[in-house]
This record gives sequence, C-alpha cells and structure tokens, in this order.
Amino acid sequence: MTLSAPSPSTSDPESDRREAIAFMLEAFDAGREAGIENHALSRAALFQSIMRIVEELGEEDAARFLRTSAKGVQSGYYTRGDVLN
Repeated sequence: MTLSAPSPSTSDPESDRREAIAFMLEAFDAGREAGIENHALSRAALFQSIMRIVEELGEEDAARFLRTSAKGVQSGYYTRGDVLN
C-alpha cells in the first residue's frame, strides 16, 4: 500500500479537512484493493476515529460530539456528496 504523503500544514482548517478526506479515501481504496470489505474498513476507521476523539476531547465531550454526529446522520448530512467537496 502506497499513500501520498500529506503536504505541510497550511493552517487552513478547510484545506486540512479536504486533504484529510482525500487521504482517507485513498486509504480506503488501498484496503479494497487488498481485498478488505467496505464494512470492515468503515468499522475499523470509525473505531479508530472514536478512540482519537475520546483522547482529544475526553469521554463526556466526545459523547456530546457523537450525539451531534448522530443527528447529522439522521438529517442526511453524511449522505450528501457535497460534504466531500
């Protein structure tokens, strides 16, 4: 698996977000090419993400963040293609 090295931080949160999404999409592509199923990749990525969010925010704030994210799922936020753009 060969992933592109991220460019130096630009201190632009929107640029960083777009670059992070592109990097994750590339990692998912590499996983699928290695024969890993989408559901396994998604769950592994979600598990690692939640662990890092808890580490960064603490358990209570992470729980609050995840409740807000659940509302985004219910509202269709994560279904829209323009979220990635």
